[in-house]
Amino acid sequence: MQYFLFFSDHNSSWVAFLFDAQISRSGELSAVCGKKLKSFGINGISRTSKRVDFELKQCRDIVATPDSIIIDKVDRVLNLVCCIFKKMGKTAKTLDEVP
Repeated sequence: MQYFLFFSDHNSSWVAFLFDAQISRSGELSAVCGKKLKSFGINGISRTSKRVDFELKQCRDIVATPDSIIIDKVDRVLNLVCCIFKKMGKTAKTLDEVP
């Protein structure tokens, strides 16, 4: 729910959710996500892919992922979890910051 509120509040022009097709029930999750996009009035798509990592690495737009391998390969990345935490008045720490 917080993801959709974030994108809705920031008037995102277009959002794509990609789910790994090899993961059980990813198609169902993608369908639910697509309905949420519509209900929040967010332009975008939700779909499964057999090559999610490859597609994200090729993306020239902003990529939101916690996957460090993909983060290292893309030019523009968004730490969506930190953005949502900040909105909720919470902070997220990196491993370097944890005592």
